[in-house]
Amino acid sequence: MNSLIPAEARFLTLGSKGVGKSALTVRFLTKRFIGEYQSLMQLTYSHKIKLDDEFLTFEFRDTIEKSDTSQVDKDIKWADAFLVVYSITDKNSFNNAIHLVEAIYDGKGTDELHVALVGNKIDLEHFRKVTTKEGQSAAEQLGCMFFEVSAAENYDNVQEALNVVFRRVALHKKYLRQEKEKRKNTNPQIEKKKQKFGNSLFNWKNEKKRSPRRADTL
Repeated sequence: MNSLIPAEARFLTLGSKGVGKSALTVRFLTKRFIGEYQSLMQLTYSHKIKLDDEFLTFEFRDTIEKSDTSQVDKDIKWADAFLVVYSITDKNSFNNAIHLVEAIYDGKGTDELHVALVGNKIDLEHFRKVTTKEGQSAAEQLGCMFFEVSAAENYDNVQEALNVVFRRVALHKKYLRQEKEKRKNTNPQIEKKKQKFGNSLFNWKNEKKRSPRRADTL
């Protein structure tokens, strides 16, 4: 039976200008490639996908280039999963992506994060400035996921990469719900009442066994 995971799963895309953040988002949501695109306003999309017979409903926020530091900090606090995008043709965007991942960990102050370092534009291999090994090494050091995609030419690898992130979020949310349910069921007060009731029932049964049966009278 399908279950609906609430839309508290919030994804934020971050990265330098021109790396294809919006193109990546639109590619995943609509399967279309929009080319060079610069949004003048911050947009939040709502979307639902099916993963492993479950529906994951999430919000997807695409940051704009002119966001100031305070707004970026607010966005980081708002989200619980992050896609930090860089272009494999731009080393500066890669270095900036690393700083952004570090800022995310500093801003959230928790290890329970879902962060992906995403190298975009692999269709421009002949202009590559950041090797796959560099991306993998950075992700390992930062403790985040790593993908290389082409928003321009390959919808499938964009979908596969993002689905890995979504699945991880879904499993973590499911785990948290299960743990919450366990804590609720093992509430000390409830357990104390159960134990008290069990002891009372046990004593009553023993008392009944010890009581002599009265003889039947004619």
